[in-house]
Amino acid sequence: MVADGAAESDVIYGTLHPSGVAVLHVQQWISSQAHDVNGANVRDFNFQAGGAAELYAHGTVIHGRWTAPGDTGAIALTDGNGQPVGMPQGQLWVALAP
Repeated sequence: MVADGAAESDVIYGTLHPSGVAVLHVQQWISSQAHDVNGANVRDFNFQAGGAAELYAHGTVIHGRWTAPGDTGAIALTDGNGQPVGMPQGQLWVALAP
């Protein structure tokens, strides 16, 4: 995976080679109740509402939905018919979109 011309890496796993990408559409806003290390307001997310999702793997895309039982529960992915969708084994890149 490359960003700005350089390979993306992780301190534990080294160079990233995700086998799938999940784009989760999440309600988000700027919160005045939390701040980054510079004191600026940070973005907050609602992981309880669920939403639309695009799931990419093996050159295909599935337009579906994601749900979660709360802030600490596992995220479930379903296709457009509500059937469970599994992602390929390996690294999964998750992007949070509005």
